[in-house]
Amino acid sequence: MTSSSPPGDKAQPADDILGAIRVRANSVVGVLDLLLLTELAPKQKQYTELARTSGKEILEMLDRVFNKNPPVRETHDVEDEVLDEDVVRKPRLVELFFQHIPKYLDALEQAIANRDAKSVEYQAHKTKGSCLAFGAPRMVKQCQRIEMAGREGELESTPEHFGLLRQEFDKVHHQIFFQESE
Repeated sequence: MTSSSPPGDKAQPADDILGAIRVRANSVVGVLDLLLLTELAPKQKQYTELARTSGKEILEMLDRVFNKNPPVRETHDVEDEVLDEDVVRKPRLVELFFQHIPKYLDALEQAIANRDAKSVEYQAHKTKGSCLAFGAPRMVKQCQRIEMAGREGELESTPEHFGLLRQEFDKVHHQIFFQESE
């Protein structure tokens, strides 16, 4: 979204509105992905899976309605942030993030090594959703680039962006676990 146009502004371009909706819907799906990794009662799991499926269907409908691939947009205004500071106040989210993101990164790295464009796109999208839900905008940015490369089948730049993604993960890890003690 542009900073000059408020969210309800009718003059705001459709792509900006679509981008804003997609960012928020992806955040919801990412949080639901993390929630599904926790221990849930059968009914809780059923409702969470239903909500996640509905969120993904909404994203697909938006793409069909606007007849386009989702736009790659900056998801945070502050590109300098390694991490949303509110995250440290959510210990369960921190625990889930550091429990699962390394596995996601390993799967993404394997997809890149295999030069499997569809898998690269899927793994980058999955990782992006979790990074977005966690509040790591610089990780999100690298995931977006890798996801788009996978979608377009042009994987030449993915090892470089994956290296940057790993560096951002290391920065987030350091900020969470070491800056408090410094």
